[in-house]
This record gives sequence, C-alpha cells and structure tokens, in this order.
Amino acid sequence: MNHKHAILLSLIMLIGMSMFPFGASPNVVSRKDPMEQVTPAEITPRNIRVAIYNETNFTKPTWAYDGLFTQDSTDIAQVLEDAGYQVELLTFQDLLDHRLIVADFDVFVLPNNLPRENVTMLAKEFWLAGGGLLTVDSAASFLGYAGVVPYESEGNHGYDSYWYYNWSEIQTVASLHPVTKRYSTGDTINVTDFEWATFNWSALSATSEYSHYTKLLNIEGQPNNVTGFAYDPLLRGGKVVHLPGFVANTSDTRYMVQGIRNLCIDAVEWLCPVPKSRIAYDLSHHPRNGIDPWDEEALFPSKFGTFRNLLVNHSFTVDKLYPSPEGNLTQERLEPYDVLILVLPEYNFTDDERTAVQSWVHSGGSLLTMSESLSYQSANIKPVDQINQLMGPFDMEIVSGLNWSVTASIVKHPIRDRASQVYMDCVGPLNITEGAFPLVEKDEDVFMAGSEYGNGRVVLSGGMNWPGHIALTSLDNRHWALNVLNWLGASEADTLLYCDNLISDDFYDSPASKALNELGVDYFLVTDASNLNLTLHEYEWDRIIIDSVVWDVSGSIEPLIEHLENGGYLAMACSNFDNSMYEPLLNMMGASQASNYPFNSEFYIWEEDHPVFQTPVNVSTSSFSTVNYYWDDGDELSVLDNATALGGSTSYKDETAKAALAVRNDGKTVVMGYMFDQIDGDNDNSSYADSFEMWLNTVSHIFAPSVDSPSDKTIELGTTGEFITWHPSSYRPDSFIIEENGVVIDSATWNGGDISQPLDGYEAGTYNFTLIVEDVFGQTTSDRVRVVVEDTIPPALNSPSDVEFTEGDEGHFVNWT
Repeated sequence: MNHKHAILLSLIMLIGMSMFPFGASPNVVSRKDPMEQVTPAEITPRNIRVAIYNETNFTKPTWAYDGLFTQDSTDIAQVLEDAGYQVELLTFQDLLDHRLIVADFDVFVLPNNLPRENVTMLAKEFWLAGGGLLTVDSAASFLGYAGVVPYESEGNHGYDSYWYYNWSEIQTVASLHPVTKRYSTGDTINVTDFEWATFNWSALSATSEYSHYTKLLNIEGQPNNVTGFAYDPLLRGGKVVHLPGFVANTSDTRYMVQGIRNLCIDAVEWLCPVPKSRIAYDLSHHPRNGIDPWDEEALFPSKFGTFRNLLVNHSFTVDKLYPSPEGNLTQERLEPYDVLILVLPEYNFTDDERTAVQSWVHSGGSLLTMSESLSYQSANIKPVDQINQLMGPFDMEIVSGLNWSVTASIVKHPIRDRASQVYMDCVGPLNITEGAFPLVEKDEDVFMAGSEYGNGRVVLSGGMNWPGHIALTSLDNRHWALNVLNWLGASEADTLLYCDNLISDDFYDSPASKALNELGVDYFLVTDASNLNLTLHEYEWDRIIIDSVVWDVSGSIEPLIEHLENGGYLAMACSNFDNSMYEPLLNMMGASQASNYPFNSEFYIWEEDHPVFQTPVNVSTSSFSTVNYYWDDGDELSVLDNATALGGSTSYKDETAKAALAVRNDGKTVVMGYMFDQIDGDNDNSSYADSFEMWLNTVSHIFAPSVDSPSDKTIELGTTGEFITWHPSSYRPDSFIIEENGVVIDSATWNGGDISQPLDGYEAGTYNFTLIVEDVFGQTTSDRVRVVVEDTIPPALNSPSDVEFTEGDEGHFVNWT
C-alpha cells in the first residue's frame, strides 16, 4: 500500500499402488515406475509441500497403545508425488533437527506410524503452528496423546475412551466434504477386511470440539463406528484428517486400494494451510517467554501458548526459530516469513543478525519486539540493551521507568480497529523519534510504538506480558493482539478488506476473508466502520473489498468515490444501498438502487457463463437462497449502460429494476445488492459453501489480468526495429499467447512483465495481432492491434546523362539505377 503521508514501496490427498522402491537416498522421493495417476481437484493452484514420517523403529513408543505399524513410507510417498505434490520423507533425526516447520511443509503425514518419544512434541508442534495433519489407522494413538483428537485426551493415547480397533471391510461415505468430493453420501469403499482404528462417535460428541468434527467414513451399517473424519479446529492447531486403510503394499492381501488413495490425495489439498501471514517466533536467543512446555530455550516456557493458538485459529501460522548452526537470524531464514516476534532475549544479537533483520524489514518483513521495564530488575539491563541496539534504526528505544499495572489507551490509527484499551504489567516507557509514532499510551508515557521502515513495519512494546495466557483475557488485549499482527503482516498489501459479517466465528473466518486467503492475496483487514474511513484516508489502495452487511459505512463514500475516480478497483456488498447517500457511489459502479430485495427470496443467476460464476470455481446452480441472518436480504438494482447485470430477484433477466449483482464493463467494479454472506449450504454439491464460492469468484474477478491497448500501426514495407509492446498486469500471472490473423504464432509462460511482438520482415498487407494473457486461476483478457504494412514509396530512378555516338559504333549503354 502507499501511505498518503510518506510514500512506501508497497505493497490447496494420499494412497496409491507401487511395488517399486525409491532410489538410494532414504529422504528424496524419485519416480521409477509411476503408478496410476490420480490428481486432486484443486480450488486454486498452489505448490503443496508434504512431509511424510519415515520411522524405522516399529516398536510402539512408551506413551502409545499397541498397533500394527507401517514399516515403509515410500509407497504412500509415491502416490502423493504422482498426484503432483512436492513430497519428502522425514526421519526421526529430521524432526530432532527441527526440519518440520510450516514455512517448509504444508502437511505432515503419519502413515500408520508414530513419532518416537524424543520428537512426539515436535510433531505436535507442527500441528499447533497451523500445519495440516493426516493420520492413518494406528496413528490414532498420536491424536489422543497429543490432545489433537480429542482435546480432552491430552497425555493419554485415548484407546477405549475415544477409539478402539474394530474389524471391518466396507466403509460408508457419511458426508459430502472436500475430502470425499469424488463420492456421494452413501457410497461405499472396500478398504480390505482388517482390524482398523475406529472412533466412538458418541464419545467424541461429548467433547468440547465436537461441532468441528465431520464424519467422513463409518463402518457399513454402524454409524457410531467412525473410521474416517475431518477436523477444522476452533481451539488450536491446523486441520486434521484421519483415515483407515493400508498405506504400504506388503502382500497380495494387504495393499492400498483406489478409494483410500482418492481420499488421501484430496485430504492433502484440504489440509493445506492458506494463511493470512506467516509468523516466526525466535527461540534462538533464549527469550524470557516461550510458547509451549517443551520450549527449553526460553526462561519461562508456556507463557505464549494461548497467544499462538489465537493467531493460528485466526488464519496465521506460527513457526519457532530454534538455534541453528547455519545462523539464527539470517536473511535466508527470515525470507519465508511476514512477521518476526522477538521477546526480551538473554543472548546477544550479532552485528550480522542486526544487519539481516534491518535489511529484511526494509525489504518488506515486519518485526514485533516485546520487552520489559528496564527498571524492574537488573537482569533486564543486558536484554533491554540488546533490544535497543536492534531498534535504533527504527527510531524507538526502551527507557527507564516502571509501571506495575496499567490500563493504557490505544491511539487513533488504522491498527486500533475495535480495540480501545490494553492491560499491561511490568511495562516500561519508550522514547520515540522521527519516523516512529505512538500506538499505546497512558498520560505522558508511550508503552507501544510503531514505525514504517522501507517496505516493512516495526512494533516495539515496553511490556511482554500483555499477550500472555492470563492478560490476554483482559480488556481488549485479545483483539489488540490480532490487530497488531494484522497490521504487521500487511506491510506490502495493496488490498483493503472491510468486513462486519457477524455470522462468522470471527472476521478472519468470513467468506470474503477466506476467499482472499485462498487466492493468496496480501490484505489489511478492517472491521469497524469508523476505522474504515480512517484507513481509507491514511493509505492508498489498488483494490478495496467492502463486505458491509451490518453497519452503515456511508461515512466512507467520499474516499471510495475518490478511489474509483483514480482508477481503483472496488467489490462491494452492502445492505444499506437504500440509503440515498450511496447513490453517487452506486452510479460510479454502474448501478442505481431500485427497491429493497424481496425478503426471503432467492437469487437467480442470469449470466451463467460469466467468469463470476465460472472462475476459479464453476458455480453449477441456477439460484441461491438465504437463511436471513440479518433480516435484510439487500437491495434490487437498476443497471446502467456501462455495466452488466449478472443476477437478481427474478428467474428472468430484468436489469432495469430487479438486478442484485452487476459488474462494470471495464472489470474494475462489482456491486452486490444481494447479501451472499447469508447463503446457507452447498446448492451445487461442490463440497464447499456457496457463500465462499461466490466471494471467491467475485474477489477473483477484480484481480483478473488487465492489458493496455496499444494503438494500431501503419508501417512502411521494409522498415526494421518496429514492435507492438503490450503492458499487461496480473496479481498472479501464468501464460500468454499471441495470434496473427487467428493463428497462434507465440506462447510462453508469463511473469507479469511487458510482452512484445516484432514486426520485421512482413510483406505488404493487413495483420491482426491478438494478445491473450491468463492468470493462474484461468482468467483471461486480450487486446488486438491492427498492423498495416504498406508500400508508399515509389521506385527511385536516376537520370543518366544523354549519350551521343556515331551510328554503327558498339559498346555504348545507358544505365539506370
């Protein structure tokens, strides 16, 4: 984004058959004889990285219940690699070396095996950090012991209490879900007759997270005996899928079946995290506070477990940076992350580390540093000095002073959103200069401050306990913690999302937020109407998305109009278009308010082939209905000549008074009079919520590639050095083709840069050159340039001198050139 006061640089599965081993390296997957190809049906393209635990010790860990464990992980790895995933086998030592982090892997698979005692918590840590977890059969012991499923089983394998072994062969598909989307409810899968880990659904129904479990498979005719389920947690951690089935081809009777392959492949896609931001928490400098009980590198472990869980369950991921022989804070190590958290370090930062952090921030990274009062105890002098040396370039420092307990005020700034006070203890004041600004203050003291440095951002806190597990429940601390990471993680965002959708568990879980995460868009989230106005005035944005279904945002109409006048993009859903104040903004979006949308009426699709209903997902239904969460379905619209009506309140197209969804013909605006947030269910049986799909396609539309229109050209025959040069742009470019009179003459991958077509060597005539650019979601745009090659220069002829000669003489010529 561009700051208006200081210009800143801105800004989606697991079992198949193979009787062939891998190559010599035990950790690198290589293909010899590919198995039957099974590919996932992705929502949006992404490179999914899968780590598979390869354990060679087949005895059960001391904490686990008995089971018949898989002795070879290479078959399941081959299946996943053939499905298009990036797969690596990880060993006990790899986990011990902290290689299993969400920055490097999206999904961790326990293919009917268990992590050894020394790395059990490190496997759990990956899940707690936001990574996806796929477990098969006897790995149920890990789910119980780690408190994954259910939470109440933590410290115990859960056998008999929540799960048991049960002989079965035929499994019934119990629910339509992204993992089971190749099947219909009631279909059956033969997984081979064996004693599979089976969960007691009645027992799980009495646990705290039961509403977040989805039954995928149960033993045929036994709905309480569940062999497969999905879990999308509320309390903590990433997504989880558990499945039955053999995952290694050990004999003619024990092998991977096609049905389980399909489920596992699609499970990996669903499990893949799509975070708003990636956070790193530094343990390498012996911080005062840790996150989990096993954080031996911290003086006080377990302090920030609730903080981490809050962030992960609001679309962030949180890795720990352990001490590394290759360097602790290096540019390479920080590169995958958006935010680094440092907490009162006991160990020194080296000069190289300070330089690396400063350079990383300048390039777009963001830093949250939390300290404690310099005056609290002498033990703070050295670590505070370390912080001050690091924070110097950002115009902030900790100074002497102590407040044992303080209720401080959050200043007026876009970061404040819905938070006004924060409780802090043992906090010291800050001194800020030049580019820094206060964020939290009390009387004359500043306790938290921020700075925008290069492309990055920095927040310094004079206290470190405010996001701790006790203080986090005080005042607005919980909301403030999210706000700080929201702002820090959006340092390079050029997209603003306003959302007041109260249907969701939280604003980070709204259909619009999920859509932006799925598309991989960097964005800043605002949830308060007054803060929307402030944010629009404080920063400049390329794209703005308004999901206003509750509060009136008429106070922001003026800056939204200015945004459109300056060529910006806007997608807007609003329940208050019947307020005449919105009419000028509606007109700029190609619409006018006609009447209130008929209460409890369906929305009908009029232009089913339009990209809004086709890309990235095919919304294969003709209408939607709502459940009236807000007792206001929105407004009917009249669509102006510069826009296209896509749907409305009638089964027939009436763009004069019954429209409720329209796009401006230049693709820069989408206006939604119908409240798509209220759509309940999955009318098209895609396994994804209709509200999410509509927001996904709508948001995607304003991120479609664009291309300028170079002027037609007329050039002289024989001219060299002439080109057509297009300047296309795309948020996620993919490829282009160039056609000459309808015939493809060039095609290649496209990285978002300019595209040129040379015009040398063409004969006289008329040529139509068409450029078509495409993004990774399949959206295209094109431009045609007409080139006329003409020959307007007459032949050049000299005038040789007259010649006189005697008749009969030979050898005389007249030469013209």
